Amino acid sequence: MDVARLLDSLRRAVAREPGDDVLRAHLAEMLVAEGLGSEAVGHLGQLLAEDPGNVDYQDLMREAMGGP
Repeated sequence: MDVARLLDSLRRAVAREPGDDVLRAHLAEMLVAEGLGSEAVGHLGQLLAEDPGNVDYQDLMREAMGGP
């Protein structure tokens, strides 16, 4: 699978459906996994603004920012 193409597709999907938190979270997870944490931070910030107590989003944000 071409990860770059998948990420581009997910970016376009999130742009079309900005309120789809599941899609945005999936994109953020993939960005972090591919070493693109700085891009994921914006997406995670939006997710955490909607659901600040979400431990999964908090953990992924730490990872995106280079934390343990």
